[in-house]
Amino acid sequence: MTIKTKLRIIVLLSVGVIAVVAGVVYVLFDHADRAGETVALAEAIAKNVIEQRIVADEYLLYHEERAKEQWQSKETAIESLLAQARDFTGTSAGPIVAILASDHAGATALFKEIVDDHEKLSASDTDAGASEELEKRLASQLLIKTQATVSDAFALASSGRAEATANQHLSLLISSFCLLLLVLLIGAIVFLFERSIVSPLLRLSDATRVLAAGDLAHRVSIRTHDELGDLAASFNDMAEKLAAYINKEVAVERAKVQFLTIAAHQMRTPLTAIKWALQSLVEGEYGVLPKEQQDVLSQAAASTAAMTSIADELLNASDIETGSFTYDFQFGDLKALLTDVMHELQPMIEKKKLRLESEIPDLPLVHIDPDKLRIVFGALLTNAIDYTAGGGEVSVHARATKEYAEVDVIDTGVGIPLAEHDKVFTKLFRGSIAVGLKANGSGLGLYLARAIVEGHGGTITFTSDLGKGTRFTVRLPLRARS
Repeated sequence: MTIKTKLRIIVLLSVGVIAVVAGVVYVLFDHADRAGETVALAEAIAKNVIEQRIVADEYLLYHEERAKEQWQSKETAIESLLAQARDFTGTSAGPIVAILASDHAGATALFKEIVDDHEKLSASDTDAGASEELEKRLASQLLIKTQATVSDAFALASSGRAEATANQHLSLLISSFCLLLLVLLIGAIVFLFERSIVSPLLRLSDATRVLAAGDLAHRVSIRTHDELGDLAASFNDMAEKLAAYINKEVAVERAKVQFLTIAAHQMRTPLTAIKWALQSLVEGEYGVLPKEQQDVLSQAAASTAAMTSIADELLNASDIETGSFTYDFQFGDLKALLTDVMHELQPMIEKKKLRLESEIPDLPLVHIDPDKLRIVFGALLTNAIDYTAGGGEVSVHARATKEYAEVDVIDTGVGIPLAEHDKVFTKLFRGSIAVGLKANGSGLGLYLARAIVEGHGGTITFTSDLGKGTRFTVRLPLRARS
């Protein structure tokens, strides 16, 4: 069953419940209205019968034409009310209405007989005594019939009230039943909706979060024959393929790291030997060499030093990847460390004819690994020097806040394109401008710098304007890491 079909069923059930409740409410209101009409009609009939009886008594006393006309007017009103009351023939009030109509018809016939006798008496020489005796007898019968009619009207009103009370009790009972039915049906609809739609969606959402957290073996179990079941199957298939792909990528990455580690180890020993040999030749330990030969050997020594530095960076990156990159924390003098790094790089600054500005006050002792931070600031200053044109400026500013020691390395160099900002700290990344200005380079300097700074519990950020320069800011906590 598809979700669309389930939703249709839920909608149809809801509409059915609303229709049933509306029908029941309509019937109850209709019954209440009819009961109210019955009571109103009965009271109106009783009122008019009593008033008609008063008019009849007045006629019996004075035999005035006005009284007869008033009686006829009341008769017309009573007949109209009785016609309305006959609409209740099929209800419990029907028999009472029939008796009421019969009693009133008898009373009407008696009054008309009294009127006829009086008119005959007035028009002939009939014995007045006998006529008066007949009129008294008819008047007595009229009184009885009138009382019966009034009693019937009150009985009809009582019946209407009884029916209204019964309807109230029935309304309460049926309303309670409908309310219970509505609650049960709403509960069933909510249960069906939750079980068929909400619960599977929540499980899919949870599975997505678990997968995003790195649990590639997690699968979702939804075996419904609808779109959610298809979605769950697609999710599991995607998770399976994603796990296979990531495992493959991890295996490839491990192989690359292993290869780089082996290559760096294999390169480092001969490079060190070559470096020392070239330095010995340049320094004249095996005899003084002509200047041209010394220049060539110096260039070779510098290239060898650069290759050794790259090998060291590859080894450090490999250690970070494998989790074997360790720290030897101690409370150190950050100002002295920065001064040493700048002194080591002074020849490069002078060679490019750059200005080196520094503003480093006395700083509190910082809990650091000095050797590792040399790598950080060495990389930042080397980049600043390499990518700043001759005549430019490189600055180092430091300051202490309540919780951090902050160091800025600023240059007036080429800057970093905005499109490359999010890649600056990624492994083996070299910017498009950097590649054009400096052919050699590992693309690991800033990757290692961020890893080391974060290993100290700090942060490294940067801002850069293309063609104007770059500022890197390192923030190191003053307190020892717990």
